[in-house]
Amino acid sequence: MKHASILKNASRLGWCASGLLILILITFTIIRTLDLTTGTRPDNLFEARYFDFPVVTFVHMFTGLAFLVFAPLNFSQKFRSRYLPLHRLIGRILLACALVAGVLGILSALVLPVFGGVASETASWFFGLLFLFAISRAYWCARSRQIVLHREWIIRSFALALGVGTQRLVLVICQLTGYATFEETFGPALWLGFTINMVIAEAWINLTRHKSTTTIGRHHDRS
Repeated sequence: MKHASILKNASRLGWCASGLLILILITFTIIRTLDLTTGTRPDNLFEARYFDFPVVTFVHMFTGLAFLVFAPLNFSQKFRSRYLPLHRLIGRILLACALVAGVLGILSALVLPVFGGVASETASWFFGLLFLFAISRAYWCARSRQIVLHREWIIRSFALALGVGTQRLVLVICQLTGYATFEETFGPALWLGFTINMVIAEAWINLTRHKSTTTIGRHHDRS
């Protein structure tokens, strides 16, 4: 009973943290959109990269944000139980958004001028490919009705998608503390953001694996 209470509180904390990261990304998306619609090319190299490639920037931002905003709905056990066909439809839409955002995220490392050095470029490639693998694996597990594994790979996909939000938080902290310049911290912060999220995701998967197997198995039997 005590273990269940701890997991419940941890789940609430996790969703609060996820909500904060999503709000951070929404804020940066609004700022980026306003910058791109002014018609004036920024002097700042970081901002100018996005201004020079508006289509890649817009599509990547909004498909990625759509995935993050609507994915939590499909995590809801009550929603899945009551509206399974809708859950599956939303899942397919989210899959499309995730694939587009993931591919464009990797292409951005090729198309956009490098910012943050080798650390930034390698992080974009490594975690971009890992995200595409995770979301593809989640879809394959769903198709083959391996629901427990599907849940685990979706958690990994969602954690990776939130990685940029964690990076932005790390960057803000570094800037406030005067630890290093924005460009110096950008690449390492990107690695750190994704890594923090993946460690937390794997910890949560391992902590809840037995519980999820029992719960999902029960719902699977009913369907």
